[in-house]
Amino acid sequence: MVSGSHDILTTARQLMERRPGFADSVEASPTTFTSVVRHLWFPKWGGGGFYSIVNDISGGVSKVYKMLMGTDANYILMFTSSTNGPFDFAITNDTLFMGNGTDMRKFKSGSSTTKWGIAAPAAAPTIGTTSTGISAFSGWYYVYTYCNSSTGHESSASPLSVCTGIVSNKSVQVTVVASADVQVDQIRVYRTTDGGTTDPTAMRELSNSPFANTNATILDTTTDVLLSVRTGPGFTSNDPPTPSDKLTTDATGGRIFTAQNATTYFSAQEELPSGSEGSPWECFPSGADGNSYSWPQEVQAQGTQADGVAILTRGKIWKVAGNLRSNFIQQGLLDRRGAISVTAVASLGNSVAWLDTASQVFLDGQEIGFDIRPDIKNIDHSQAYLCIHISGRFHWVCLLDGANGKIYVYDMDTGQWLPPFVLPGPASALSSGESSSGNVVLTVALGKTKMYNLNTAKFNDGGTAYGAVVATNLMDMANPNESPTQPLISIVAETDANIPSKVEYILDDDPTISPVYTDITKNVSNPTLRANDSPANLVKSIYQPDGSPNGERCGIRITWPTVDQSFVCYTITMNDQNQGG
Repeated sequence: MVSGSHDILTTARQLMERRPGFADSVEASPTTFTSVVRHLWFPKWGGGGFYSIVNDISGGVSKVYKMLMGTDANYILMFTSSTNGPFDFAITNDTLFMGNGTDMRKFKSGSSTTKWGIAAPAAAPTIGTTSTGISAFSGWYYVYTYCNSSTGHESSASPLSVCTGIVSNKSVQVTVVASADVQVDQIRVYRTTDGGTTDPTAMRELSNSPFANTNATILDTTTDVLLSVRTGPGFTSNDPPTPSDKLTTDATGGRIFTAQNATTYFSAQEELPSGSEGSPWECFPSGADGNSYSWPQEVQAQGTQADGVAILTRGKIWKVAGNLRSNFIQQGLLDRRGAISVTAVASLGNSVAWLDTASQVFLDGQEIGFDIRPDIKNIDHSQAYLCIHISGRFHWVCLLDGANGKIYVYDMDTGQWLPPFVLPGPASALSSGESSSGNVVLTVALGKTKMYNLNTAKFNDGGTAYGAVVATNLMDMANPNESPTQPLISIVAETDANIPSKVEYILDDDPTISPVYTDITKNVSNPTLRANDSPANLVKSIYQPDGSPNGERCGIRITWPTVDQSFVCYTITMNDQNQGG
């Protein structure tokens, strides 16, 4: 097929059909957004349902909406950013994490988000003594943390208090300041043993801790032997993520990787201090020995691989390889095959596909976009979306040219690009995911404003029907042993009852450059020597040109009408004198 073909579906069955349409609104009555920039499906564990998540830029700010399928009638706003930066998302631990370089949020359920991570107390606790109580020969140091009793997550430790010095039968006054973070409902206080190490990971919790999240002066009368076995987090081990975006997870979902400018950040796992508390996915150890790597160029996107995470810059693809923090290494992966836009990079399982800086499509390090290079050479990367869609008989890599409203589909079964899907206008936020149990759908924002799912049994885009055209390359008619030209006798199409609305041919001219075709639709007849003269499911139509024109090569263009109905085309045959039918 050549340029000009569109909205045709070919599969390993070796048939042609009208491609399915984005006919099903995600909502019964679609919400009209302003400019959708992201969409994803968020499946919950244990029958918790399936969420459609939309990121819309409206009024100069970035907004995130959710809709729980089967429960919510329409999308519900759950967070408004202070900036217009689009959010990137990662799903792990039954939680949706999101970041746009300014706001770092998480969503578990309900209708709102909370901060991702808990910031540590900014100042050390202040210390005093009063009344009677306990004694120290060298003195004690204190730190405290903020905690969420529901999730169990805990901040890094506060700065270290001054030493109490020698204490003789006194109660120690420890003054703490409450957190303004609404997710914090507890304060935990940790103390050294008398003369013990000031490393907070070896400090133990007071026996009457935790305390309510309020400004308070706590009285400590716990002897060393009665301190809790619970030890504190480090000074930087449980820090919240740096404001960043370009989120992905490693192959196991054990870590979340984010990026900002030329630095990659990643959450903690096995390296968290033993015995300390905290959700690993919310702990981003910071500092000189923290969980971050710098690169020579700005990070544009990140993608999951089987043995690490790919880091895509404009000029090169790097990699964080390894499965433990202790064996992580930075290494080069591909030169001059980087990416420009995070939306044009997709991961599924261990496969990574991306649109590179030269507007070529790659899958797992190999170019698959050679055939469509001319079509996408001027694609706007900022409006390009790429996803991997695996559903039933469709195994696709899908590239959306949002500015021009075209979806290019690479069939991984046949190793071929299908003719483009032409949408009724600009589009955005192409995604693939599970919208209900076992039902994986391809979703797009038509007009960049309304969310629609692909329906394999419907053939319209948001209510707009579309035509379908197949155009062939030039096919040889000449016989080198006879005349260099041959007469075109007929073009034969075998279809179901839905016959073409137009059949045309072009002789000895380039069908890709201002083609001038000859219409022979009206010169149609049925076969005369056929057992079934009126078949219901296999119609053979013979189209004959006037005067059997001569040519060396012939191209064919067949059009099906703009209707909300599919068709099946079994064969298209060109008959010339040399071929004899």
